[in-house]
Amino acid sequence: MLSTFLALAATAEAGNIISGLGTYAVTEPTVVIYGNNTLNIGSAGSAAEQPTIYGYITTQQSAIVKGDTYLNIRGGHITHEANTYSNVYAGPNYGGIVEGSVYVNISGGTIDRNVHGGGVAGATAVKINGSTNITVSGGTILGGLYGGYSGEGGSANGTNITLVGDGSNIRIDGVISGGNRGTQDSSLLGTKTLYIGTDSESFNAADGQSFAIEALDVVRVSKDSNVAFSNDFSIGKLVVEIGDVSSIADGAAQVSITEGAVFDTLTLISAGDFSTEESNYMDLNSVFGDNTSVVLASMEDRNANLTVVDSADREWTTKDLSFGEDGSISFNLGAQVPEPSVYAPVFGFLALGFALSRRRVK
Repeated sequence: MLSTFLALAATAEAGNIISGLGTYAVTEPTVVIYGNNTLNIGSAGSAAEQPTIYGYITTQQSAIVKGDTYLNIRGGHITHEANTYSNVYAGPNYGGIVEGSVYVNISGGTIDRNVHGGGVAGATAVKINGSTNITVSGGTILGGLYGGYSGEGGSANGTNITLVGDGSNIRIDGVISGGNRGTQDSSLLGTKTLYIGTDSESFNAADGQSFAIEALDVVRVSKDSNVAFSNDFSIGKLVVEIGDVSSIADGAAQVSITEGAVFDTLTLISAGDFSTEESNYMDLNSVFGDNTSVVLASMEDRNANLTVVDSADREWTTKDLSFGEDGSISFNLGAQVPEPSVYAPVFGFLALGFALSRRRVK
């Protein structure tokens, strides 16, 4: 099975980097890769070992990839100077196709503009049959993170962006978006999700660090993680791990949102179980801090739903909600949500993709 592999870790300056043997601006794909397509940039070594790239990064252009695509940025500087473009495009451009999924892992380096899980889409449609997955554990991104494409006409089945590790090692100046840059294209199917931490690694924001987000369906904040969002956003579901419901302060995620941020459903995931016979009580100050009153007021004013997930990964609706001025909330369990909760399997899937990409480049 033919796969492609390209690694850049040198002091020499490079021009535009196109891996995968694709041809720029060719609308009919002429190259087929019967395996995975991997591009590694930089290393975990010293600054003298890192490449400087005056141009853009694209993993395949118009090629067809029969497997998955992996882009691992560990160091280096992707800049523009005399070149108009310096964006990173992990997915296909100009008629290209990825039959699997796309995985982007950024752990170091500096990117002067934007990172896309997709590629460039325009008059010629491009396609990712699986999902796009961007994980950031370090590095500086002076633009934004986009789960989708630059321009309309590109498809994918779900976009996932994950932040893990120490926030002081991460800088993202632009927006974090589950969608496309420059357009909201309906061809991006599936759920657009932002993960703050995972089951195996938390994310801890630096002092004063906050992020602007847009075009997301779900934001999930894992246990022992903390994050602040700087803009007014509207999402379908805000999912927060609270630790054990009987001791919510122990291991609970911490989330700071603006007064204008809204959500349709708040889902609280507990390591313990909820009572089915009497009312359940929670003090949400340990989770939302000074924003607790904003969260509860939003739920009251907008009639947002509250669901809870127990230790067996069963999701329940709630009823008879009451809100206290002290930041507390009480409720009775309603009906079990028919579909099994998907949060744990999704985290496992993302962790597997990250592990595979690391294993391939050793």
